[in-house]
Amino acid sequence: MANFRLTAIKAAIHLGVFTLVATIAAQHLPERSNTNEQKGCRLIFEAEEFKIKRGKWSIMRYGDNYFCAAFAVTFLSRMACLSAPEQCEPAVAEKIVAIPHPGRFYVWARYEMPFEHNTIFTVEIEQRGKVVFKREYGDRRKPRLWAFRYGIQRMPRFPWGGGDNIVWEGHDAIAHLDAGNAAVRLIAQNQPKPAAERHVDLIAITDDEDGIKRQLERASYLPMDGWLTQAGRIFARLQNLSKQAKVKAESSPCYEHSPYWVHVRDWEGRLTIPPQDGWLSGGQVSDWVDVGRQIDSLNDSTWSVKLVTQDGSECELRLELAVRDERGNLKVLRQFRHRAPCELHIVMPADINPKTKLLTVQEELSELCRMIERFPKFGRLPKRLLIFGVGEFVGRQAGWEGVWELIEKYRALMGANARTGIPKDITPSHGEPERCYMVDCRGIPTEKLGDWFSKLGEASKRIAVISLGDEIHIAPVKPSPELRKHFVEYLQKRGIHDGELTEDRNSPMFYWSQMFTFDEALRYYRERTERLERLFGFGNVFIGANYSPHPYYYPTPRQWIRAFHTRAMTLPWSEDYVWGVPELSVQVVGYLMTALRCAARPHNLPIIFYVMPHEPGNTTRDFRLSWWTALAHGAKMLHLFCATPLSVSYTENYISMREPEMYRAIYDVIRETGIAEDFIVDGEVRCGSIGILASCATEILGDGGNFNLEAKCIYYALRHAQLPVEFVTEEQILEGELKRFRALYVIGSHTLEAVARELQRWVDNGGVLFCSVGGGLQNERNEPNEAMAKLLGIEPTKLDGGLPFVAHIKQDLPWIEPIGTVECDSLGLSFPALIYKRKVKPVSDDVIIIGKFNNGEPAIITRAVGNGKVYFAGTFVGAAYIRSAIPLRPWDRGTKDDSFNHFLPTKFDSKLRALICKPIEDAGIEPFVKCSNELVEATVIDSKHGIAVPLMNFSGKRVGGLEVTVKGVGKVKTVRTLHRSKIPFSVRNDELTVKLDLNVADMLLIEQEPLN
Repeated sequence: MANFRLTAIKAAIHLGVFTLVATIAAQHLPERSNTNEQKGCRLIFEAEEFKIKRGKWSIMRYGDNYFCAAFAVTFLSRMACLSAPEQCEPAVAEKIVAIPHPGRFYVWARYEMPFEHNTIFTVEIEQRGKVVFKREYGDRRKPRLWAFRYGIQRMPRFPWGGGDNIVWEGHDAIAHLDAGNAAVRLIAQNQPKPAAERHVDLIAITDDEDGIKRQLERASYLPMDGWLTQAGRIFARLQNLSKQAKVKAESSPCYEHSPYWVHVRDWEGRLTIPPQDGWLSGGQVSDWVDVGRQIDSLNDSTWSVKLVTQDGSECELRLELAVRDERGNLKVLRQFRHRAPCELHIVMPADINPKTKLLTVQEELSELCRMIERFPKFGRLPKRLLIFGVGEFVGRQAGWEGVWELIEKYRALMGANARTGIPKDITPSHGEPERCYMVDCRGIPTEKLGDWFSKLGEASKRIAVISLGDEIHIAPVKPSPELRKHFVEYLQKRGIHDGELTEDRNSPMFYWSQMFTFDEALRYYRERTERLERLFGFGNVFIGANYSPHPYYYPTPRQWIRAFHTRAMTLPWSEDYVWGVPELSVQVVGYLMTALRCAARPHNLPIIFYVMPHEPGNTTRDFRLSWWTALAHGAKMLHLFCATPLSVSYTENYISMREPEMYRAIYDVIRETGIAEDFIVDGEVRCGSIGILASCATEILGDGGNFNLEAKCIYYALRHAQLPVEFVTEEQILEGELKRFRALYVIGSHTLEAVARELQRWVDNGGVLFCSVGGGLQNERNEPNEAMAKLLGIEPTKLDGGLPFVAHIKQDLPWIEPIGTVECDSLGLSFPALIYKRKVKPVSDDVIIIGKFNNGEPAIITRAVGNGKVYFAGTFVGAAYIRSAIPLRPWDRGTKDDSFNHFLPTKFDSKLRALICKPIEDAGIEPFVKCSNELVEATVIDSKHGIAVPLMNFSGKRVGGLEVTVKGVGKVKTVRTLHRSKIPFSVRNDELTVKLDLNVADMLLIEQEPLN
């Protein structure tokens, strides 16, 4: 994806914002009105405004930097910074500034600070030939100011990863300055490792101690950011073109999107032109008024101004907007000629300069619609597969004449066919199905649901989905005397005749207490679901709540699976914000969908998935990969959440107009989906015979986060081997589900003794079991699981190691110090022992050692058991496999495919993957579909219309001549793709083979001859 900027802006001269607030009077500055009473002064200087004197400082545009996304702390003031390489010979940039009065000043720097990396630069101030201030910033060992009330500290660990690492530093940086000119210098040179590029956003010199205190005490996002406006830069004046009416303009602070409404600002609630609530008589022109103090410099915004007449009559007037150029002169950017009374809503870029084109919201939406109308026409719009989120979450501003019509036009042009909100009519539009609305009723008490929905009348027939919450977490209920009595009955149904309800983790009843109190928590959701199904009719609506996978992309089996097995809800649901967290890649969407597929299978439930096209943040490549991965793994509905232009979105979720490629990507995938929707809607993902145990026992009793890391890594290895994978729960195993599987991976530390006994019988009958470190070697009472140890032929020894926050694959995994190495001589393999290490003590004579730790002790063993086989690894083999492909880089949150959050690892250790796949080889399992490039992921969807084979390319580059072989195709009539009506194929022994070129994603659509 192209960098986050318009082609026109690439060529524009980027002028730094010269913000002088409070007592500073700049040369050529028109007289200011309506200023707030403010103590102290603030001088804020954009780093990109500094003159590069020598070395490798360079101006970096927003989008090329580390942290660039639609939300949180990912914004550069004026959308640029000054950048220096990780290492360089001394580089100097300088700016001559005016200090208004002598005093004691704080010298703050705002810059990017990648997690646990140095970004050291020096700020130096010289007055009258003498250096009066010199200080280093960006040393990872020293404290600085962080967002989200983490305060002043060295380096916090945000649970979601280090993607909000724009910081302020200078709480203790004091300069004693005289009045007059000063030379402020930025100096970068070689620095200690680990080192990252220096991205300096701005320097603030201030003696406003009260303002600093207010920011530190009140700001919930990043303190000090509230000071960043375009004050002293953007001006407006009004001209009354009538002869008699008196007029004025009233404006309010901009509609923020950095992300929204969270900064502690100093701007007043209202400005008037002319000031002090005066009125312009006929023919008069006002003075210029500084309106930049109402406009954000951290992100594009929407600024509203009312044009009013004193007596309410209509008259013509002109509003002019101007920008101050680098010489201090005002250049008029736009004249708006309108009849008052009316209200203007103007899109205000964060980096306004003399070449900026200012547009109203209506004009920007009209440009967007014209752009979409020029997109190439192809495919067809979906009629059955619901697609939500296009043009939704629009801020309801007063006076938005024409906006709603343009939003509806935009939705129709894009091809949306479903809506989030209360149905307002019963007439489908834009080709929408009759049932196409998603309604959120989380705030409605259960007993009032019937009354609430009955008020909708006939419009309720348009509802397809009912949401019970967003990014929810279902917590176990608190024990009560009444629950303690029911707990005894709960245990007796499970053959347990003694036990007390407890919250003590050390109690042998803790597991069952947690299962019971969680099931009690599900009662609330089950009661609402049952009531809604009775109201709407079974199968007419589906009821769910979005599960956020953050921070570790850990689909905990109680919430993600058990809630649906027990029909507490009927719509498994999650989301993709992979581009905002340090996960391996978008391929994790398949991991989440595999858990949701397990949840949906018993009752044949549909799945809905949020695919987020946020821009900046996501790239078109990863958006497409996420979209098709979700569909490939069983999604029946998709939600774009907020595929809405920034100028009309009222949240931090939007798509910027600075880059049109994301709109084109959405337009394309919707039409591609329409081509394939019958296969997808009527089809089912072909299930394999390879399982990963989703263990409630490990979730409750063990280190679920780290074992989830290993489960994900094993999943990736299996998918890289193009093997189909399913989840299976302990409860499903006890219900007989093991017979579907021929190979099973047990990763977690705990599992039920009854499950261990079932696994013994299953292996005896030919199953192949692979256990990684945990191996379920502790039972539900948190005691040694003797049955599991016996099956593996080892002693149930204790685990050594275990580190916090290892679940962040890209941020943490490459930097973890190994706790040993493993040598597998027979396989020609050596790899690091990571995170956990277990002493492997064989107790059976038939145990074969296939790998040893560097101290000579057994690390990996195998043994034959009946007709089957078991493997046990004493460390995280999957994590070592993934680590082999992750480079040592600062983790960022950028908007380019080569940003580390979007970077697709490819150099995986194939020998380690072969070790992980040994059970598959022993079980004789073959993939359903095989691709000549191992990093092309595929699934098989069987339907009455034929077979669909989605193809997702995780190699990071175009694959030419990709050979795809699909098993179990029957008699094939034709083969086509989303963009080719017919492609050559051959069929032999029930296997179809085709060749094609693959960019990001595509789908084979195989039509079969009818059976006689």
